[in-house]
Order: sequence, then structure tokens, then C-alpha cells
Amino acid sequence: MALGTGLQALLQVFAQRQAMTKKEAEEVLKEIGREVAPGQSTDVESCVRRLNKMLKCMDLEIRGYHVRPGEQMFALINLTNDDVAKAEGKINEKEAAVFRDVLQALAEADFHTATLGELEAHRKKMTAAKFEKFVTDLCDDRWLSKKTPDCDDLVITFGPRAYTELADHLRHMGVDPPQQITLI
Repeated sequence: MALGTGLQALLQVFAQRQAMTKKEAEEVLKEIGREVAPGQSTDVESCVRRLNKMLKCMDLEIRGYHVRPGEQMFALINLTNDDVAKAEGKINEKEAAVFRDVLQALAEADFHTATLGELEAHRKKMTAAKFEKFVTDLCDDRWLSKKTPDCDDLVITFGPRAYTELADHLRHMGVDPPQQITLI
């Protein structure tokens, strides 16, 4: 079974972005239909199912999951790669240690959330400014997620990539990924 041009283009976008909301994926499919493969389906779920049939033999998968009610995300994951190694690929050894400590702190926190101020105890030798940028970058890469609090301090929790790509690691920390995660 060969992938059509439209699905190949969608897979390339997933490879570049790692994760997308359903709305982002629909927009990508519309653009692919306009520019690359006229008539391309914009049904994200059916496209993901077709891609997953091809990706299965490579131990890759696109997983769909719900982060909050009404917000569905899709992420391309490698089923055989070491989960923590994937997270550490773009960061140095010291940052990886901080990331692990932040994950552990969130795992132990009430409702798996903590303010940036509470997490600063795990910044090791990073300056406060560098730590804040590091956490913001992890949020931008969807490893962590910012919550909108009623206070001035930034509230952090696990992001969608942590739940899908680090699920086993989180389970070892005593965190159960949300029950709404669905494989598509």
C-alpha cells in the first residue's frame, strides 16, 4: 500500500512539528488540498488511520488524545525509542536532569500542577531567568503545559507530549495518563 502525495505531505508536517491540534491538522490538510494534492480529504481521523497502517511496520504511530474537553491533539511518536532519550535529544545533560526533576515534582504535586516559583527549587545551577526560559521552551515544545491561574504566578502541568511520549516514564513516577487518551 503506497501513500498518496497528500498523506506523504501530512506525514512530513507531523515529522517536523511532532504534535498538532486537530484544528491545526485540518488547516494543514486544507492547504495540502489546495497546493499539493487537490481533493485531499480533510478528515483528520481517517488520514491518521491510513498513515498508521503504513507507520506500523516502522514502529511509529500518530496518536490522538484529548488534553481538555473539546481540544484534541495528535502526536507522532516512536514506539521503540527510549522515551526519556527522546525528550533529552535537544537538551544537554544538566537540562535533562532538571527536566527529570521537574517531571518528578509535578508527579508529586497536588493535581500534578505547580507554580513556576515552586518548580524553581529544581533548577539546580540555572539562573532564574534561564530556568524560566527553559520551562517556557518545554511548554512551547508541548512537553509541559501552562495553565491559566487566578494568580500572577505561572502554573505548570504535564503537556500532551509528556502524556503520550513519556507515558511509561510517568507511570513509574506514579502518574496515570488521562483516561481520555485514545489511539487512532
